[in-house]
Amino acid sequence: MSVDGGVRLRGRRGAAAAVVEDALLTRAGHWRDQALSTPGRLAAIGLVLVLLALASGAATGLAVGARDTRIDTLRGSADPLANAAQDLYSSLSIADASASTAFLAGGLQPRVMVDRYDSAVAAASAALATATMGVGDDDTTARALLASLSAGLPIYTGLIATAGANNRAGNPVGVNYLGEASHMMQTQLLPDARRLYSEQSAAVVDLEHRNASVDWMPLFIIALTLVLLVAFQVYLARRSNRRLNFGLVTATVAIALMFAWALVAGLVSASFSQRAAAESTGPLSVITTARIAAQQARTDETRNLLARGDDSAIPQTFDQRMVTIEDALDEDDGGTDSGARRNLDAWQAAHGEMRHHLARGDYAGAVDVAIGTDGTSSGTQFVALDAKLEDRIGELRARGQRLVDDSARATGFLAVGSAILAGVAALAIIFGLRPRLSEYQ
Repeated sequence: MSVDGGVRLRGRRGAAAAVVEDALLTRAGHWRDQALSTPGRLAAIGLVLVLLALASGAATGLAVGARDTRIDTLRGSADPLANAAQDLYSSLSIADASASTAFLAGGLQPRVMVDRYDSAVAAASAALATATMGVGDDDTTARALLASLSAGLPIYTGLIATAGANNRAGNPVGVNYLGEASHMMQTQLLPDARRLYSEQSAAVVDLEHRNASVDWMPLFIIALTLVLLVAFQVYLARRSNRRLNFGLVTATVAIALMFAWALVAGLVSASFSQRAAAESTGPLSVITTARIAAQQARTDETRNLLARGDDSAIPQTFDQRMVTIEDALDEDDGGTDSGARRNLDAWQAAHGEMRHHLARGDYAGAVDVAIGTDGTSSGTQFVALDAKLEDRIGELRARGQRLVDDSARATGFLAVGSAILAGVAALAIIFGLRPRLSEYQ
């Protein structure tokens, strides 16, 4: 190819490239002009409003879904697990108190005391199994505590069985086995059960507190959409000299309804969760502490008798536990009926009489006051007090479950309703803008 031919070819290629570049620039300018034109701006604003309307429905649905997940976790695992831990804690305390009380009867232990001990051990085993099945694999602390309790409970019951056998045979060594079992209960089993209960109760409290607050992010998105819709209608009315656009008015009403529904449902749901924490979980912890203190005080009382009053530390511990029970009954603010207070006062009076018998050297009289079946014995008053505290725990837990259910119902249809309203708003925006855009064609 000659030099002149090559130059002409390059010239034609350059001209073609220039033509393509000019065409692209022309098209880009056309799109820019379209975007900056009035119909382009209207379409862009409409698209933003449609996306915001859909985002409002999606954000509300996600927030409701997250709340429902927390409530399902609370109802399905956290609360039952905390209740199982509380049952385990209480049952172990009852078993220890019952074993010590039965030991006071001498050789042939009363059937009612043996049955109470056996029932407590069975309840502790059942609660232990329930808790083990309910704890997640990632909760290593709870699993370690449950493993320690599972290993320790058979050892404890074995020591109690050996103590009872020696006691029936009249061997004094039985008291040593009972002391070893009680020491194991007080220093290993009960602290582990208390820690397990505290951790599971904390999980319940955390879920309730998270549900006790309103999810503000969806409300912010909905409010932003509503404000922009109103502003756009004002702008459109000034540009077109028309006051109302049926489609945009419909979208505004739909978004306003979504905002009102989400706000009211969120506030009501949060209010029920707040009440669950204040009227159930809080008092439940207080009364559970009182019940455990009562059971351990009963153990102290019987241990003091077995030691024939020689251990000066036991009466001090007993008095401290009584103060704990009194404070709990006061803090429950009348939730526990006055009968519980009367039982506590009668128990303290009987305990004082038991100490009086011990101080005089009347061991048989002290034992009779402690385990007698008449209405004035400390054992009778303890059983009555324990029953009232147990009933109160059941009442508080049932109230909490009802409030949690009410919290879930408050947002029951909000996710579906917000999705429908978001769809209606998006379609209404599209149909409302179509006539305005067609005017510029």
